[in-house]
Amino acid sequence: MQNNKIFILSLILMTSSTEKSFADTKKSHIKEKIPFAAFGILNVTNEVGNVTIEEESYKAKDLEVNVIFHAEKEEDLERLQNHFKKIKRENQLDIEGKIPKNCPSCKIDLKILVPLTKEIKTNVGIGNSHFSNIAGVIRSKANIGNIKIKSSLGPIEVQTNTGNISIDQPKENVKAKTNVGNISISQAKKDVYAKTNVGNIFVEKATEHKGTINIKSSIGKSTLK
Repeated sequence: MQNNKIFILSLILMTSSTEKSFADTKKSHIKEKIPFAAFGILNVTNEVGNVTIEEESYKAKDLEVNVIFHAEKEEDLERLQNHFKKIKRENQLDIEGKIPKNCPSCKIDLKILVPLTKEIKTNVGIGNSHFSNIAGVIRSKANIGNIKIKSSLGPIEVQTNTGNISIDQPKENVKAKTNVGNISISQAKKDVYAKTNVGNIFVEKATEHKGTINIKSSIGKSTLK
């Protein structure tokens, strides 16, 4: 157990030092509004960098993308921007942040303001994912990074290989899995499935909770309140 605690602590410190390594890089910024159909689907893929998605307004007709590119060299910034893609489909928008070869300092941070959505899907390689006030379905994956969700109205399905998962005030069913990391779910109203191989799980039921709770930690503590 002591070795597991040391392992988790080393991962936290590694993630922290990775964030600090980008502090001194050069940056460029773009901001763009994109027409987005009501009840559309947003699909975000980001290899390295944080993703933050907030629902702005039910009446909004545009999706706003704020992008910060990080790189040590000006030429790498240009290459990084060329690897950033937006693909508009009939009822779906794909946003892709890819890292060019031989660019270890490259990173793309995304902040996206969305109107009412049917579904949001994200896949992050290295970086944290934050969601707030989302009405539609959330499906989020990360290899290394934390996933945090606050005040969601739709079903949630999240998975990370290494990282913590925090979900606050979910109105619908929740499915959360991590290989190494803690899971915290507060004010759950419906079904909850939470599993971690190494880490603790904490689930707090709302007063009006109606559903089943299924939680499992192979190495760690599971708490239901």
